[in-house]
Amino acid sequence: MNDEKNLPLEQIIAIKLAILTGKEIAEKCPSIAGDYRAGMTQEQIAEKYLIGSTYSLTNSIATNAVRYALSGFLGLDVPSSDFDKLPVYIGLIPDAAEREQLALDHQLLYASLGGERTFSLGKGIYAMTPMERTEVNRRGGKAGGLVTYQNGRGIYERTVQQREHDARKAGLIGGKTTAALGVGIHAIDPERRKAISKKVGAENVRLRRGIFAMEREELQRRLDCIDYKTIVLKRGDVPYVDDFVATDNGGVVPGEKYFSFYLSTLPSFHNGQRTDINLLAQEINRMYHNGISVRTPGAISQIVTSLRKEYGIVASRIAWVESSTALDGNIIPSEKDFLLRLISLPEYKMGNSIRIEAIARALNETYHSGKEVRTVSAVYSILRRLLQKNEFLPVTNNSVDLK
Repeated sequence: MNDEKNLPLEQIIAIKLAILTGKEIAEKCPSIAGDYRAGMTQEQIAEKYLIGSTYSLTNSIATNAVRYALSGFLGLDVPSSDFDKLPVYIGLIPDAAEREQLALDHQLLYASLGGERTFSLGKGIYAMTPMERTEVNRRGGKAGGLVTYQNGRGIYERTVQQREHDARKAGLIGGKTTAALGVGIHAIDPERRKAISKKVGAENVRLRRGIFAMEREELQRRLDCIDYKTIVLKRGDVPYVDDFVATDNGGVVPGEKYFSFYLSTLPSFHNGQRTDINLLAQEINRMYHNGISVRTPGAISQIVTSLRKEYGIVASRIAWVESSTALDGNIIPSEKDFLLRLISLPEYKMGNSIRIEAIARALNETYHSGKEVRTVSAVYSILRRLLQKNEFLPVTNNSVDLK
């Protein structure tokens, strides 16, 4: 305990007055305990019962008198020798845990009311523009973060591995909660969410942030360390079947992903020139999951597209070849110029229509060593734009009629 000589005489007198008055209040006004439990602050109680004017006390001493009336005085929380002769008494709310909880409830309640009042009056942070608030937050966060970093406190007490583990754990818990409540990103419709993801992703690529700041080798190293099957199981999803599976007639089929790709190459799973993903998903669910709809058409489409790219039989996002100069000095036309030349040749026409498939094959043989880089749909799409730009008129799906 501190020695009373360290306290100014005025402060000692103020404490004694608060203690003695608190005893009298507790005896004469026991109802203040109910007021305090109902949400009134100690200061409000002092004002309600006119403690200051009744006992000729300042507002501060009157409020402290209410505090002693509620908590009591046992001679333990003040310097001992100068207060030994003061009477000890039990307060109206003797349970310290209850008083602590009530004090916390008051803080939360009046902080909320104070914030609403500040907002309604347009004061404090609400007097700032959104840009000013953002700048204040940025400066405060930067300064606070620097101090935390220098002191090795908070998140900086954790190792990198511990932080990554914490982030994954919090993401799983928080993600399930926000999905269940339909808040955050889960409150946004799928189309808008997709647009936001594309915009953020493009910005991250441009600024080389996050995963795009890593070198390819480091990124691959991290990906190799991920146990995808464990993550899928923890999420409650069904992992893909990797091993060979026996069929009803005694045969075997390969892993789920590769069999999905194989079926996508069969004419029976095509609808015109496109793979019938819905039919393919039904067959995969029948063979591997007893007909239960475990694999959606969207999931199967992603798997098939990924394996097609892996095997080099689907158009990748390869830029169209620009014009260049050969070793003999001749100009090699750009891929798009070559495309426009091909549509004027008789062998790439059928009546008034253009043979898109033949042109796609010619582009792949001329510019891509025979690999199927330019698909029919890609050639059709670029040809529509080129013909519109050159004031031709495109129609139909797999051919283009000239004006």
